[in-house]
Amino acid sequence: DYTNDEQLKELLTWVATGKVPQKTAQAATWHLTDDMSYPQLAAKKEHHLGGAVSQFFHRSDIRQAKQLVEFVDQQIAQRKKEAKNSPQVASGEYSFEK
Repeated sequence: DYTNDEQLKELLTWVATGKVPQKTAQAATWHLTDDMSYPQLAAKKEHHLGGAVSQFFHRSDIRQAKQLVEFVDQQIAQRKKEAKNSPQVASGEYSFEK
């Protein structure tokens, strides 16, 4: 495994589908891995050749990153709920985890 972080694993699973815009994926990843708040991400600047400065992320990137992280959290919670309620096989017997 490349990480033990459930959120990051789930996030990367969705990013790997190719359906998540690059900047959205980057903002969500930095939020999780670098503990950057959404206001910190929104304030991030990009310096261009020639001296121009622009926002690194657009508002839509931040909004979508927040939605993506919330979705990831929902997916993890749902999976845990389903695992808790489904029979587990242990030593050839069915049992329910509590």
